[in-house]
Amino acid sequence: MLAPALRRSRRFRAWVRSWRDPRRALVGEAEDFTGPRWRRDLGRYSLFVRPVTHSPHLAVVLVPREPEVRPPAVLALVNVAWAMGWAGLLAMLALGRPLPVVSLRVRFLGMFGASTGTFLVLAGVVGLAFLQESHEAALRRVRESLLDEIRQVDKRREEMRIAYVAAARRVVRDPEILAGLADRGIAHPRLLARCQALFRYGDSDLPLLGAFFLDLRGQATATVSPGLAQVDDGSLVRFYRNILVTLAREEFQAGTGRPPPGDDPVGPEDRALLRGFAALGSNPSVTTEARERLGVAETLSSRHDLVGKIHDLIIVGGLPRFGFLCLWRSSDLEPAILGSAREAFRQAHPGDFFVVCRQARGRLEPLFPPIAPPPALSSLLIRGRSAPAEGIDPETGRLVVAVPSQSFPDIVFAASAAIAPLQTRKVHLAWLGLGLAAGGGLVALVVGTVVWFRVGPPIGRVRQALAAVSAGDFSPRVALARADEIGLLTRTFDHMIAALEVRRRYARLISGPALDALVAAGGVMPTARRVGLVALVSDIRGFTTLCESQPPAVVTALLEAHFTRMTGVIEAHGGRVDRFIGDAIQAVFEEPLDRTARHPVAAGLAMWRAVEALNRERVAAGTFPYRIGIGLARGEAVMGYVGDPDHRFDLALLGTPLPAAAALEAASKSAPGVPLVMDGAVAEWARAAGIPTRVLAAARPLEAFVIDEAAGPDRPEVDRASPVPPGMAARNAGFVPRKGPTPGGSA
Repeated sequence: MLAPALRRSRRFRAWVRSWRDPRRALVGEAEDFTGPRWRRDLGRYSLFVRPVTHSPHLAVVLVPREPEVRPPAVLALVNVAWAMGWAGLLAMLALGRPLPVVSLRVRFLGMFGASTGTFLVLAGVVGLAFLQESHEAALRRVRESLLDEIRQVDKRREEMRIAYVAAARRVVRDPEILAGLADRGIAHPRLLARCQALFRYGDSDLPLLGAFFLDLRGQATATVSPGLAQVDDGSLVRFYRNILVTLAREEFQAGTGRPPPGDDPVGPEDRALLRGFAALGSNPSVTTEARERLGVAETLSSRHDLVGKIHDLIIVGGLPRFGFLCLWRSSDLEPAILGSAREAFRQAHPGDFFVVCRQARGRLEPLFPPIAPPPALSSLLIRGRSAPAEGIDPETGRLVVAVPSQSFPDIVFAASAAIAPLQTRKVHLAWLGLGLAAGGGLVALVVGTVVWFRVGPPIGRVRQALAAVSAGDFSPRVALARADEIGLLTRTFDHMIAALEVRRRYARLISGPALDALVAAGGVMPTARRVGLVALVSDIRGFTTLCESQPPAVVTALLEAHFTRMTGVIEAHGGRVDRFIGDAIQAVFEEPLDRTARHPVAAGLAMWRAVEALNRERVAAGTFPYRIGIGLARGEAVMGYVGDPDHRFDLALLGTPLPAAAALEAASKSAPGVPLVMDGAVAEWARAAGIPTRVLAAARPLEAFVIDEAAGPDRPEVDRASPVPPGMAARNAGFVPRKGPTPGGSA
């Protein structure tokens, strides 16, 4: 028995003919035969095969495969074209082939178009994927919403079961029933009416096939509906009556230690039935199993319907004296549950439909609504009898989900939801994306053209000017009166041409030692090295206040005279000015020193005396005097030549002596007499050279020493006759000495 598609399939016939032993071949080919089925793809179909249990036959099912979602052909062609273009360009670069010589305009527009086009293609691919994924996500949300609505029906069935359990528990614990049983036993006239009143769920009664009250003698009072005879011929009620009476009598005897009143109503035939039933189960006694299931709702199969059952014992006077049994039919609950579920669905989803069908005699019978569904929906319902199924209704275009019920036997639910808004949204988003892509391409074209006319001609002018400069002509100018980067580029280019000649003069701003090192090394930066040295840092006291209170010309004149005089003093004592930092002087005395620490200390004393001489001259000229502080520290430092030769190249010192000397110079504010403060190493050298020192207590926690003037130090005199090398101090200070009187009367 083969489907026509299989009967016509050459691949399938060849596959079957290749088997000598179908079972052996099937197990040999299938890697995982432990699952529910074995699958093999045959063209546009998927073949599912499984051996029939206890039979030499195979069950074969052929299912059409879902078509793969492919991108539009135009998008695929565009992607192939872009990929081939980039592959050709990369191949030419890899093979070292020269690229075609094209104009700057063509290169610019080509690269701009390529980058913009690549972005638009990628954006299109991402947008298409996003559109598809968002549409699938929306469909999944609708599908899950429908499945949740259908699952609520099964939840209502569970709620009804819980309602029966709660009602039975109310019956066996109700004070009025307990009082009636204690008073007149099962013969109480209001016993059954009270029981029916307790079997309610919300505002409606819970349907019952029968409710039975039993005593220890096997007597019963009951309320029975006509439907009980349709599902039970009396054997079910008799069976559970015997179980309840036996269980109640056993519990009574166990609680009191004496036999229950009256004869045992369970006869030999019934006891034989109970023993036979116990032999079929896992418990040694039927009463043991019944004790475990007291107050538990169970579903029993009886004739052609399912019956729900709850049995329990009623405790009166502290002893189990009565039994309670209630029965209901599952089919009696279906109309109320399914009808309310359908009504709730219609209120929550107006315009959609909710269909309930029952499987009977191999076909589906509609329950709600009681009319035959359309053929397409019938096919979907048939597919949904064993597993959830879904599809699109061709008449309404709605998404339909069919699910078999987990609580109601042979019931299949189907619910629909409108997806036309999702389709419309997908189309609108597709057109929106296409419009954005077209608009983006047009904007990119316009922007590229405008950018070219803003960038291309200035770049051409710069290129022509570069050709003229390389030929030795510095006259071209390309500056544009524009505030953007191109204008800045052209102005910078003009400044560069104008500064080519001026740069020669900038070389004089490089410090003397750095310039000598470059000349000695042939223009190559020498290698850095580690040296021992004594660092000297000197600073003008209150210079910030001077800058704020004096004219700029007076301040610059003061610095020019101070730097010129101090540079001469330092170099006369074997030191070297490293740099000027504002009003501060940073100098070094490299080891080995000719006469230990005498040269740095002597240089500091000479600087102090030179400032005193300058102050006498300034006072005589009618200008204000100033004071300085000096700090000396010894240690090791890294000396190297750093910088950009085209802008600034200098000698750099990195190490602890320089910051230590700066700290000592700051401490010189509290030094009495000579404002010269040194660290312990320099002080030790100074004492070895005959210069007495003492600790500067005010500088703690720094280890600072000053010259002990009270001990009559052997102060080295400054050689006032030693001339300052011409041009040297001015070159290091960055000033050209003035000729004649300076502003403010300073020389």
